[in-house]
Amino acid sequence: MLLSGYCGIISELSLFNLGTVLIGGANKTLFYTMGIMMFFMGIGSFLTSLKMFKNVSMDHFAFVEIFLSFFCMSSVSFIQLLASEYPNYTLYYFLIYSPIIGILIGMEIPIILRLNEKMGSDLGENSSFVMMADYFGCLLAFLLFPFYLFPHYGINISAFSGGFINLVLAIATLFVFPSEFKRKKLVITFAVIVFSFSAWLGFSLDHLATISEQKLYRDPIAFKQNTPYQKLVVTSKQPFQESQYNAKMKAQIKLLFQSDDKRFEVKRFYDRFEKDIRFFINGGLQFSTIDEYRYHEFITHPAMLLHPNIKSVLILGGGDGLVAKEVLKHKSVESITLIDLDKELTNLFKYTDLSKLNNHAFKSPKVTIINDDAFLYLRQSNQKYDVILIDFPDPHSIHTAKLYTKQFFLLMKQSLTDKGHYCIQSASPLFNRKVFLSIGKTLKAAGLSAAPQQINMKTFEVWGFHIGSKHQSEKQIRDQLKTINLNIKTKYLNKDILDASFAFGNDIFEDYDKIPMNDMNRLVLSNLYNEH
Repeated sequence: MLLSGYCGIISELSLFNLGTVLIGGANKTLFYTMGIMMFFMGIGSFLTSLKMFKNVSMDHFAFVEIFLSFFCMSSVSFIQLLASEYPNYTLYYFLIYSPIIGILIGMEIPIILRLNEKMGSDLGENSSFVMMADYFGCLLAFLLFPFYLFPHYGINISAFSGGFINLVLAIATLFVFPSEFKRKKLVITFAVIVFSFSAWLGFSLDHLATISEQKLYRDPIAFKQNTPYQKLVVTSKQPFQESQYNAKMKAQIKLLFQSDDKRFEVKRFYDRFEKDIRFFINGGLQFSTIDEYRYHEFITHPAMLLHPNIKSVLILGGGDGLVAKEVLKHKSVESITLIDLDKELTNLFKYTDLSKLNNHAFKSPKVTIINDDAFLYLRQSNQKYDVILIDFPDPHSIHTAKLYTKQFFLLMKQSLTDKGHYCIQSASPLFNRKVFLSIGKTLKAAGLSAAPQQINMKTFEVWGFHIGSKHQSEKQIRDQLKTINLNIKTKYLNKDILDASFAFGNDIFEDYDKIPMNDMNRLVLSNLYNEH
């Protein structure tokens, strides 16, 4: 029961982590995986009271473990493959696996209790020891999964290992309790079949993961890594090669651009296949080298230019170093403190070839990297900063939604100097309108001005920001930016872009009064983000 309890939780955690990537929304995913699984554990427990379990034997336990082994081992790999091929039905794959695994897990304890009782164990002592072992196994899973299995091996191997242990348990009973079987040959047959499947699956895990993961991304995967906090993926599109321009592609381009000018077609085709490095966290695109400069110039320079003589800058998030690269263009800056929870992420953009993307910003003596939770850092720090730039991932889960709460913004406000300014990425006002408005509303509830802005991008189309301070109104900020001299070298940002960034249509702000504020006691952003 220790091992059985361990395997059950490993399966649940693996499916939950996969679901947060493929389905999105931690609370909803929790229901679709662990919630449904636990409900069906109750169904499985009830099923053991039926006639077929009246004369329980070791056959029942072995069959449960064998079938549980198959579904646990295959769950993550098969769902990934199906979701990559037929993404519209992703939720249904979880709604198939979670109930089946839940029913089988629910059968284990009643069967074990009755087997032990049949062998002469006292019911009270029997049940207490069985339940204790099961709970201890659960704790072992909760300990090993986040600190060892997931960061070192990923969810595919984690789920496989849990299922394989179930199979070992079934096979072990054949040797330990040989006289307790009524259909021993049938059990052996099923055990051999599933063991053969496990051997194939074990050797194919990496290949299957590569196939399914690659289908989830447009371009070839150049790098992937599990960290204790998230999954990092880098894709890279190779530059155009003339040999790729075959007759089929010519025909496709001609249809696409409706032009008979061959030179025009080749040029447009080449533009589409220029080098494009993309960085993903948990499947979500963080930046593309096609247009990352638009985003990072905009989140950095307007707030920096509002302050006459910047000395200290705080970057929250921004573990790729691209915001730090832009900040370093301001020569008056003496110190840059960057807070990012994931050390493996900041190391990736400091010590590998990816550091070229941020011009080796993390090796600047002005930059100090602190790998810590931003919430805890602001709570414990007494440091004041002239500018705070917030480059967090979108609030798609409760873990990131807490970084956009009133409580967090109050801490940020305390960390600003009296004349300081901030800028925060605020999701897309076009695709996540309610999220964008809620962030602005929450900033104002914390006593900060929050002027909404937006820019156009190639990858994200329209992206939103809020810029503000605790001493200037939105109008004062807009007026000041109209008179500012852009004395920083930029590829995208200019006066016209800056002026246009404050322009929004009326429909963006409709039902503004009904938009809720994001609070630690009511994390609404993750639900708003995952609305369809």
